[in-house]
Amino acid sequence: MSAKKCLWIMILTLGVAQGCGDEDEPGGAEPEATPEGEPEGGPEGDPEGEPGSEPEAAPEATPEAAPEGDPEGEPEGEPEGLDELPPTEGAALEAWLEAGIYKAWPAESEVHGSTGPHFGDVRTYINPTLEGSLQGGLAQHPEGSATVKELFGRGGQDTVLGWSVMRKVSGESAGGQGWFWFEVYNGNTFGEGVGVGICVGCHGGGQDFFLTPFPLR
Repeated sequence: MSAKKCLWIMILTLGVAQGCGDEDEPGGAEPEATPEGEPEGGPEGDPEGEPGSEPEAAPEATPEAAPEGDPEGEPEGEPEGLDELPPTEGAALEAWLEAGIYKAWPAESEVHGSTGPHFGDVRTYINPTLEGSLQGGLAQHPEGSATVKELFGRGGQDTVLGWSVMRKVSGESAGGQGWFWFEVYNGNTFGEGVGVGICVGCHGGGQDFFLTPFPLR
């Protein structure tokens, strides 16, 4: 066979092979299909259009409890003994005085010399009932008014040596008979009872037998 004829046979063979390859893959390979229901490029498990999960709710705040025994808004209680009256029996009265229960009452600001026969220096306390009556300027103090005078002797302002006590036991003063009187000093009792003459005589010039200047100084 001549060289020219061999060359044509090779050209024809190559052409047939090229034609078969173009018929199998026209225009190149098609892109791989995306699985149905999953948008291309979307994050796994979070398809486009589905709202994200709602943020977790913050826990409710618990109001702080008020301290035990002191509820909010509740006023503090009155001092113990503020409304307690002195007994009218000697032994019980002395025990009451020694316990100092009357010290919850309004009082003079300091110990001072007495203007009456009370053995030297004194300091006077009055209960709220008597204080209210004095503020109101009542001619007769109501039943339950009371006063305690501490007795210190002369120059001994640190130690209480006795007490003078007045307590209104009736709404009517009746010339001093509506008052209970008591005085003890250095262990000696100088008056005890209702309408004690020596006490009534000394206190007759006061506002319903109460002589201490008011307002208390």
